[in-house]
Amino acid sequence: VVGCHTRVDVHWQDGKRTADAEAVTLAPAKHVDGYYEFWPQDFVVRKGAAEGEAQQVGVVVSVDHDERIAVVSWRLNDAEAARAMLYANAADAADGEGAAAQAEQRREVVPVYDIAP
Repeated sequence: VVGCHTRVDVHWQDGKRTADAEAVTLAPAKHVDGYYEFWPQDFVVRKGAAEGEAQQVGVVVSVDHDERIAVVSWRLNDAEAARAMLYANAADAADGEGAAAQAEQRREVVPVYDIAP
């Protein structure tokens, strides 16, 4: 063996992807601040739910580390999902845009301090 090279695919915090990057051009993030650090595809809940109230569950889409905000795709509760599907099915029949597929979730920009893993 004369040499070896490691190449990686990277999914960045802001949701962008880099394919086939040389591993030697990357360095680990040593400034990660633990509890308030989120990454795309992390499951999160909204903080502040009352005792006995169901917590809203979402998936992180992207994060802006400097601004300390995240885009979260929230899963709708059963009543919201049923209502959204009713309107989305009517919209699909009218325009064929596929609104029903998007009706079960909604995206929101939230401060990372308002969500928990």
